[in-house]
Amino acid sequence: MQSLSCIKFDIYDFEKINDIHGNRAGDFILIELVSLIKKIIMESDIFTSCGGEEFLILLPHNELESLVKIRERIRTLVESHNFYWKRLPLKITLNLGAPLTGSTRINSRAALLEVADSNLLKTKKQWGDCVSG
Repeated sequence: MQSLSCIKFDIYDFEKINDIHGNRAGDFILIELVSLIKKIIMESDIFTSCGGEEFLILLPHNELESLVKIRERIRTLVESHNFYWKRLPLKITLNLGAPLTGSTRINSRAALLEVADSNLLKTKKQWGDCVSG
């Protein structure tokens, strides 16, 4: 199997944004987040929503070292970005989970997604702005 890695992530405490500022603010955050991330991933990468505030990026031909770099680049980009909603700067952080198929425990694409999901769940138990995998 060719090298394939992925990053699965969600917006930490996204429900709070919708509760405090309304669903339109939440929609704005999602649209701007997608736009931000699309600017730093490669054209060959596949970026998709898994529903709500959860996303998946598939990175073909990607090795562990570059995966770690892109994951950290996404995390710090979002953490430092001000999302302005009605002139009010909103800050968000991400929870990110990411495995690599080159690992001996991951031998299929289904297992890759399962490990990414498991690693994302681990980060959700912390306070946000977390990485696992």
